[in-house]
Amino acid sequence: MIHKAVVATGRWHPAHCQPVCHPAYAVCVALPRTHDIEQHRTALAAAAATCRSFADMSRALDWPTSTTRYRCHALGIKPGVVGTSGPPDISTATRSVTSDDPAEWNDATRLIASRGLNPDEWIIVRCRVNEWTQADGSLATQLRVELEPRAGLLAPAGMTDTTSIDGRTAVITQSDTPQTVVLLGDHHCPHHDTDLHQLVLAWLRDHQPDVGIILGDLLDLDTVSRHRKNPQWTAGVQATIDAAHQLLASYTQASPHTRWIMLDGNHEARLRYAVLDQIGALYGLTTARSAPADDDDQTPAADGILTTPYLLRLRDLGIDFVRTDGTYEHAQVKLTDTLAARHGWIARRGSGASALSTIDHLRHSVIIGHTHRQSIVHHTAHDIDGNPHTLLGCEAGTLAQIRGGMGYAISPDWQQGFATASIHPDGTYRVDLATYAGGALLYRDRHYRAT
Repeated sequence: MIHKAVVATGRWHPAHCQPVCHPAYAVCVALPRTHDIEQHRTALAAAAATCRSFADMSRALDWPTSTTRYRCHALGIKPGVVGTSGPPDISTATRSVTSDDPAEWNDATRLIASRGLNPDEWIIVRCRVNEWTQADGSLATQLRVELEPRAGLLAPAGMTDTTSIDGRTAVITQSDTPQTVVLLGDHHCPHHDTDLHQLVLAWLRDHQPDVGIILGDLLDLDTVSRHRKNPQWTAGVQATIDAAHQLLASYTQASPHTRWIMLDGNHEARLRYAVLDQIGALYGLTTARSAPADDDDQTPAADGILTTPYLLRLRDLGIDFVRTDGTYEHAQVKLTDTLAARHGWIARRGSGASALSTIDHLRHSVIIGHTHRQSIVHHTAHDIDGNPHTLLGCEAGTLAQIRGGMGYAISPDWQQGFATASIHPDGTYRVDLATYAGGALLYRDRHYRAT
């Protein structure tokens, strides 16, 4: 019954499909009944023989990228491979070893080896000593060493397909008909609000926006931050990447014809800074190329393998990424001649204050994330002849959990939700907010609530 509900929610008819649970993904894949599986297997294998990515296969088959990817995974088919192979072997779970003998505590490497693990394959994330009083009143101590797989820190989400991004800038082209743009940001995966996420998917299925923009801070990446870690709000790098990839895949599946674009935020920049500070010689490292790279190189991993577009496999998902020559603060998506979308870099106290400061700095209208707040504000200036010029600033809100302040903020003044922009052919626009409050997502005259 659960499988049927999942299939029906994805707009497949349960009578025509059978669920397949892929071991490497926490999803149920809707495949055709047995009499159609061989037909799909044949079509996928033929496409895989001539295509180098899931995105290329999707274009050849005229299927949504997410549908192609999930069916390939369930059937063991990979792009660029004739025939089929088994599901990918993924071993990226975190591990821990413990010791009650203080004599073992002086050498963590030897301790790891004594527990049957190869120290060269694991990175020590944290060591801590636990103490407690036993029933007889004596004091017991234990060393706990938490580990992450060394390969897991470098592996793209789920498997090792390469990713490259088409296009260095993001400009929304003018259309003869109004366009709907949805702007979603500050998820802080894996600390995104899962209940809100389901309502966002419902909104996407209903509205099918023309353009979707990820405003940055999709990832949290607290383990590579300079800030002190909070154990209750800490997640490994691989778990973060995998959660974000699955979230993006669900967006593309819910609204398959949307053009999706991603911006980095200051939390994604943590990865860049960690590479520069700790292993700077590997900054910009890519997979092997058949010819010297140039400025227009669009080969897989052209951005480098230790980057968000590669690790999130954005190309497989058909998601564009905005490159810049500088840091994340410079990245933007130009929605009209007077309106842009950015992650944002200014944080002021109170809703609207950051938006006003940002438009005062940029001198054009802008929609931002970063602040975890929602607001729409305006500022009207007059030129030397007294002609008014009105700018708009919008803070889109956050899609992360706000209860608990993500472990560092006390009763934060944050609002959950996202923003939309309706762009008219003449360049005029209307900006709206979808706000999540009291368990309901409210957007214009619509009301979404989990059932």
